[in-house]
Amino acid sequence: GGTPTPAPGTGALPRKGKHPGGGACRPRLQAGLSRLAGGERVGETGTAVDPAPPISKLRWLGRALVVALLLLTVGYVLVILFWPVRVFSSNFGSNRADLATIGKSRMICEGDHNDRLPPEAVTDAYIFAAYLARTGVLNSSAVWFYEFDPVWRGNPHLPAIILTPAQDKQHAPVSPDFLGSPLAWAVALVPSAVALPAETPIIWTRGLRPDGTWREDSIERGEGGSIFFVGGNVIHYRTNIEGKLHKFGTGEPTSNIIDALPPGTRISEYTPSPDVAGYARELNRKIKQERLNAIVRSSLFALLPLLLVLGGCFAVTHPTCGWLRRRLGLLIGLICAVWFWGLFFD
Repeated sequence: GGTPTPAPGTGALPRKGKHPGGGACRPRLQAGLSRLAGGERVGETGTAVDPAPPISKLRWLGRALVVALLLLTVGYVLVILFWPVRVFSSNFGSNRADLATIGKSRMICEGDHNDRLPPEAVTDAYIFAAYLARTGVLNSSAVWFYEFDPVWRGNPHLPAIILTPAQDKQHAPVSPDFLGSPLAWAVALVPSAVALPAETPIIWTRGLRPDGTWREDSIERGEGGSIFFVGGNVIHYRTNIEGKLHKFGTGEPTSNIIDALPPGTRISEYTPSPDVAGYARELNRKIKQERLNAIVRSSLFALLPLLLVLGGCFAVTHPTCGWLRRRLGLLIGLICAVWFWGLFFD
């Protein structure tokens, strides 16, 4: 019963691993391959079956949504990584209003004194503020400071007065608390501003460098500043001036504010000591890092539902692709882990 018998008509035993009817199967295999090359579907018996049904509109919609979500995700990540983020996004609108108040008060004061300030009024920024207070044009000391100036080291003690109380206000001395305090603004010491072109800057945010950027110890922590011009307008610059000033006398674009002033003009502003400036830089670094971490965490929170929707679209588009679903599950699990880590441990 266990002895093999020769194949009919040959007298030879079939070789190991070959079907006895292999000769009959070969034509069917060749026919199946030829049908596949022609685009036909072949069943297990070698007979042609109906071609695959066309992809449904739902499937096409799912694929289009997948592509759109992928592009949106990549674009979102690129924006987060490379878009210049303004970390210190506090509202400096009130400070710009203070700058405009100082600038307009100066123009009014000049108009009341034959369009020219006396030489003693433009000695430095503190004497200039005291002169405006003595003439009664601008008595408030608050417009000269910013409560969250980094040089205050978190402990602001804004001087309440500019002049020491005296019976004769015209000769009242400057308050000792006001002298040497961190003024938020720099002043161009020109005796007559009304005679200058309208695009000439006369007061601006402290800490402006010759290259048009601001130091980190300025009130906006190096992320821009504002300038008051003779024409009465205040312009705010994000990050740097970028050549938007005009050279005095020629009108050529420049970023150096010294070039935009009459030759020989002196500038007076508060300059912090090296230790105060170092404290301001370190404080800014810590705040930037904390807020950038918050931006990254919020970005992950925003991307998580997007990735979940993307995974659902993949599952709908490829319902039979098991390896894709497994990898998609790993990806979603990784995103969830990072998301929960950012939520609870940072």
